[in-house]
Amino acid sequence: MPQAAIVTGMEHSGTTFLSDLLKSHPRINGGFEGGMLLGNSPADFPNIQPFYDWMQKANNPTQWAVSAENMRFVTAAPTWPEMYRRVMESSPLFSDTADILLDKAPPYMPILDQLMQKVPFPVIVIYKPVLYQYTSYKKRDFTLENFVWRYTHYFTGFFKAWKCCSSRMLLVPHGELARKPEEVLRTVFRFLHIEQPAGKGDPASARLTAGPVKADYDPDKAEGDIRLLSAYEKEVLNKISQDEILHKLALRL
Repeated sequence: MPQAAIVTGMEHSGTTFLSDLLKSHPRINGGFEGGMLLGNSPADFPNIQPFYDWMQKANNPTQWAVSAENMRFVTAAPTWPEMYRRVMESSPLFSDTADILLDKAPPYMPILDQLMQKVPFPVIVIYKPVLYQYTSYKKRDFTLENFVWRYTHYFTGFFKAWKCCSSRMLLVPHGELARKPEEVLRTVFRFLHIEQPAGKGDPASARLTAGPVKADYDPDKAEGDIRLLSAYEKEVLNKISQDEILHKLALRL
C-alpha cells in the first residue's frame, strides 16, 4: 500500500475528474492540485507557483489548508517522501480515515521520467485520443501549433517514464472512465493495492470539482467538436497521434 499516489496527464484530459473519483475512497485524499515534486528539492516549493499558494488555501473543505507556519515545516523536509508525510500531518484533509495522499498535477507529465526517480509511488496517467484532446484545448483558445508542441512535449516525458518504470504506471483512457467509471475505479484501486469498501469508493459518492471542465464528459458534444475540425487540423493531428500505442498500453477492463 503506497503512502501517496500521483495523477497526471495533459491539461483538460480528465485529471480533475479522475482524482475526484479516486478521492471517493475513504483512504484517499488530497487538495485540488499538489505539484510538490516540480522543484529540485522540497526547499524549492515556495518558488513553485501557483501550487505553493494553492496548498495554503482554505476556502472550502476540499483544499489543503496548510498554514504558513506548517508550510515552513513541509519545505524543510530532507526527502520527498518526508515532505509528503509532513503535508499529511499538516493538512486537515488527513485527520480522519485518509492515509494515502493524492498528488495531482498535469505539469508532472513532461518530466515524468525524472519525477519517478524522486519517489517510489505509483503513477496514474489519463489521456484522451488526440482529436478529442485538441478540441479541449482549442475551445480554450490554444492554437494548433501550440497544441502540437504541448502534446509532443508531454508524451515524450510519458514514454521516457514508461520505458524505465512501467511497473509503477497505469494508463487510463478518458473514454473508458467516462463510460465505465465503476469498472475503471476498481482497476485503479487494485493497482494501488487497496480494497474498495462496500458502498464506498464509487462515483456516486464522489464530490466533483465544479467548473466548465464537466462539459468534457459529454460524448455527444465531444463528437460534435471533432466534426467541426478542418481537414488540415485533422491531418496535422493524425501525424503526431500516439493513439495506437497508447491504446495498446492502456488498462484493460
